[in-house]
Amino acid sequence: MDFEDFIKTFSACSIVKVSRSAEHIYYQIIWSESNRIKMVGYIDAELPPLVAIIGEIESYCEENPHNDLDLGNPVVRQTIGRMVACSLEPFGYTAYKKGNMPNKKSKFFKSASHYRYTGGESHKIVRSIEPV
Repeated sequence: MDFEDFIKTFSACSIVKVSRSAEHIYYQIIWSESNRIKMVGYIDAELPPLVAIIGEIESYCEENPHNDLDLGNPVVRQTIGRMVACSLEPFGYTAYKKGNMPNKKSKFFKSASHYRYTGGESHKIVRSIEPV
């Protein structure tokens, strides 16, 4: 799903509609193939998938001099959570409960959704070992 379509999924998402930082986080962090695979691994370990990428998101916002995203805003944080949900849905995962972020992994996010496999996936992760 592209960023513009994501914004249309829920009215509160419009808070980031013109944010270049939010668009970067959406495409380059949350929807990156390696990060999506990592988030599924965290789900398998019964951890919120946001834990896998929160350091990268916060570093981007803190270190980018052109950051236009306020992680202190609860609606922005909720929207990032929706981005995560959107990126995991094609694998058949849905959020089912909120929980605390483990071990104070985040400066801004105090809680995050836990996910479980519910089926209906349109994509799968293929892991294999091949001889060289």
